[in-house]
Amino acid sequence: MQNTKRAPEKVSLIIAIVDRGKGKRLTARMHDEGVRFDLCLLGHGTADSSLLDYLGLGETEKDIILGGIETVRARPLLQKLKQEFSMERAGGGIAFSIPIVSVGGAQTLGFLAGHEEGELKNER
Repeated sequence: MQNTKRAPEKVSLIIAIVDRGKGKRLTARMHDEGVRFDLCLLGHGTADSSLLDYLGLGETEKDIILGGIETVRARPLLQKLKQEFSMERAGGGIAFSIPIVSVGGAQTLGFLAGHEEGELKNER
């Protein structure tokens, strides 16, 4: 009997921080690119708004979006987010990824990688 198990995919966590109100559009774009789950947190910076205005950094209220995606798809997604949301300019936001190197079980890994429910169970 042939072993049909595939190697676990490497998964990264995308973290994006944008001005409050842009998170919904950013999340929709992430889903278009294969992110299967997200978590949106409401952040509030501690810098004085006059200092932010002087530096051109915009609002202190932020949307912080977290999402899981296969590592091979993370860099292209970050490029698209940076271009679409003008993250190269001051105050445009920031997006980056970090590798997830350990999780608590196959179901968690499958969830983070965006597998359909039961997909990993059927491979055992």
